[in-house]
Amino acid sequence: YLESEGAVKVVVGLGYWVCPHQFVVADVDMPILGADFLLDHGMIINMAKRRLDWIGGTLPLTVVANQVYCVLKEDLNSSGMERQIAMACIVDKDGHEVQGLGACLLEPDQSFMDRTGVLVARVLVDATSKAVPVQLAMVSATRLQKGTILGTVCSVQDPEAVKVASAQYQSTKQSDMVKSEQFLSQFDLSQSVLTSEEQMSLQQLLLSNQHLFSSDSSDRGRTRVATHSIRTRGAAPIKQVPRRIPQVLREVVDRQVQEMLEQDVIRPSVSP
Repeated sequence: YLESEGAVKVVVGLGYWVCPHQFVVADVDMPILGADFLLDHGMIINMAKRRLDWIGGTLPLTVVANQVYCVLKEDLNSSGMERQIAMACIVDKDGHEVQGLGACLLEPDQSFMDRTGVLVARVLVDATSKAVPVQLAMVSATRLQKGTILGTVCSVQDPEAVKVASAQYQSTKQSDMVKSEQFLSQFDLSQSVLTSEEQMSLQQLLLSNQHLFSSDSSDRGRTRVATHSIRTRGAAPIKQVPRRIPQVLREVVDRQVQEMLEQDVIRPSVSP
């Protein structure tokens, strides 16, 4: 029996698919995906083929004996906007190196990527050696210390299926990095009076709040901070003859109206 401490809505990432779900908060060591999660997202556990099937595709089931981590073997410095192959090692929860696991899946730590702006490739690794190459993509200037946890590692039953899922994940992360690079290019810090440390912190702050910025003129958000109302004070509706649009402007007006309809800025009128 677990005593509930409330509920919270969390977004769960499975491969390249995002699944928002309402979770019960309790004092447990690891999150638990229950039958309610599977039902809400139309998922089926295929034990015969050791995989999870749902509308988003399939994911291989992994077997974890003891939680192990992939950590950096040495300090890493980057000026940003580059990719590097970093050497890492596999350790247990006490920091002791672990070898002989065979083919394993490196599952990147999402909180680490959100916090630092560093993208970690989700790939199969050979955990039989002392040094494991890991592909990293640094969008902003970054300094990582030796022992930094990049993600968790677990043995897999179907390496070929994992390669397919990892390729899909890698394609999505590649697209995310390109978007992040384009986003940061809008902020020119070359003439800034900020120190390199302050610039690094600013870039990471901007990346962590990237969703608050419009990506283009059609990317319009909504706010609940300010409200707008039109006060008619009980006045009767005004009847006017429609204003004619010049023939030369009709195509432009039709196009703009259609764009606003598609962007949900306006809607068809049903007033008398």
